[in-house]
Amino acid sequence: MIARVCAVALVLSLALPGMARADEIGGEDIVIPKPPPTPAPAPAPPAPTWVPRERPVTAPPPPHVELRATAVGAGLGLSFGEGVVTVRGEPYAFRLTGLAIGSLGVARLVAAGTARNLDRPRDLAGTYVAVEAAAAAGRGGSVVRMRNARGVVLELEGRLSGALLSAGAGGLRIEVD
Repeated sequence: MIARVCAVALVLSLALPGMARADEIGGEDIVIPKPPPTPAPAPAPPAPTWVPRERPVTAPPPPHVELRATAVGAGLGLSFGEGVVTVRGEPYAFRLTGLAIGSLGVARLVAAGTARNLDRPRDLAGTYVAVEAAAAAGRGGSVVRMRNARGVVLELEGRLSGALLSAGAGGLRIEVD
C-alpha cells in the first residue's frame, strides 16, 4: 500500500509541472459570478387613514332690525315710525306706534339691533313692553330691550336727537307689512 501511495505521488509530481494553470491561459483571472441577490420583500402598504369630513357649522345671523321713530311727549308720549327687519337675508318692512307715560319733549330715534327668538317675520308683530328710564338731550345714546307676547326680544341701540325725558312704563306696537 505504501508503494501505491508513493507511485501516485510520483506521477502527480511529474505531471503537475506540465499542466497549465487556469489563470495562465489567456492571462485573465477567471471570475465566477455570484448568484444575484434575492430581492428584499416589498414593505406592506400603510393602512388607510380615514379622516372624517367635517362640515362647517354655519348658522344664519340673528334677524337684524333698523328703525326710525319720532317721539312727542307732554305727560303722555306718542311715538310713530317705520323700520325693516332682515330675516335670513330677506327684508320685511314694519310700522310702529307707541305710548309712554311720563314723557316730556320731542326726539327723533334712529336705532338698530337684533331680534332674538324670531323664527318667522310675522312673529315680530305685537306689543312690546319695556320698563325703563331714558333721557336724551341733544344727541344722546340709548339702549333698550323689549319683549312681545310671542317671546321675541328686541335689543336696540340708537341715537336720540332732540330733548326727551321718559320715566315710567312704555309700550310699542309693531305691525309687519
